[in-house]
Amino acid sequence: MRCVDAGSSQTVVVDSPVGRFAATWQGPVPAVGDVVDVEIDCAPCRWTDVVIGIAAGEQPPGSLHGVIERVQRDGVAVLRAGPTTTLLEMVGPQPDGLLGARVAIPATDIRLFPTNL
Repeated sequence: MRCVDAGSSQTVVVDSPVGRFAATWQGPVPAVGDVVDVEIDCAPCRWTDVVIGIAAGEQPPGSLHGVIERVQRDGVAVLRAGPTTTLLEMVGPQPDGLLGARVAIPATDIRLFPTNL
């Protein structure tokens, strides 16, 4: 991810392969322009809120974007965006036709943890 705005306290706005979003940074806040490897954590996402079949250029704000690579038995979705893999806890009944689909998944309470890689 790349920090594009270091807001008040621990809030940052980032550009990443999975989209542009605001998040709470855990640790010393990076400087604007810093590129940092992170782990993303967010509140569970609802399958009913997933937008399926978005075009590559369509990126609803506040959503994580990518291709559903697989869904694990425990309901965790594996979202692939370029070289990035993001695991998302999903709740509710899973719709058909998701594997391989380009999606936008609204995410809330996003927290970022630097991996120190």
